[in-house]
Amino acid sequence: FTLLAGLVVLLSAFAAGEAERIRETAVLRVLGASHRQIMNSLWFEFILIGLLSGLLASIAAGGLGALLALKLFDLPWALDWRIPLYGLAAGTILAALFVPYLGRRVLALPPARSLRG
Repeated sequence: FTLLAGLVVLLSAFAAGEAERIRETAVLRVLGASHRQIMNSLWFEFILIGLLSGLLASIAAGGLGALLALKLFDLPWALDWRIPLYGLAAGTILAALFVPYLGRRVLALPPARSLRG
């Protein structure tokens, strides 16, 4: 459940910022940024998004697990410290998988075309 929730948050964050990311990259290229600098900024952005989505997914999974255990099944529940770590790791890895794809896609567009429209 944690991975699914993290993936949903991650994909929505990527989709929401795609047009803006393309325009920002075009401006950076016009101002003289190298492909490496742009890729480094994408890595930083996506890893940060992955960490945050993993954290949010872990909180949601832990809360839902506690709710189900305590209210629905009347079971004792204790916070497992590994859940947030797994969520952070999964979110970061999933985000890192998208960087090469998006980097190629963003850098393939000519800056003039990206800024026009």
